[in-house]
Amino acid sequence: MRLQGLSSRPRIVLLTLAIAGWASHVGASERDGICAQLRVFEAAPFKLGGDGKPVRRWVAFEWKGHFPGEYEDICHHSADMAEKALCGYLILNTNQEFRAELPIRVLRCYGYAFPQFAQYDWAVSKAQFRLRGRMDDRRFLLNVESFPGEGADSAVWVSAVPENASKDDRDPPPLGGR
Repeated sequence: MRLQGLSSRPRIVLLTLAIAGWASHVGASERDGICAQLRVFEAAPFKLGGDGKPVRRWVAFEWKGHFPGEYEDICHHSADMAEKALCGYLILNTNQEFRAELPIRVLRCYGYAFPQFAQYDWAVSKAQFRLRGRMDDRRFLLNVESFPGEGADSAVWVSAVPENASKDDRDPPPLGGR
């Protein structure tokens, strides 16, 4: 691409700025420790179900109540080490006040870009994102259910789903009381 009317010095400066902007975006998602945690979670071997087929691996981070005040966050998971490790990380590294920050962080790990302060503008109350996983034999799902308002409960699920799963690829596993 040739920029008309510019000498080589301004073109080099423009190219450098473009590369720096791209690199800072990529670097920002990789600096967030959640990306490494999600890679481990996604890559872990699947457990086999009673029929001998691999089964969905999932974690659900749930906020109950209203921050600040009567408030609790809970991390539910299926039963294996990859889920327990991700839950442990999420409990210590998830924003209690701005619930939209968690799905935004997950999406950034998978290449999505958001403007600064997007967590304040998030108005998604129910969504499912089917993300391209890093491995050919599985999909990565992000489900969001938030119920805005005073004392509202919200949850975010992340799941690694075997590619050949049929019934496991729609709705997230239910949480107690829902």
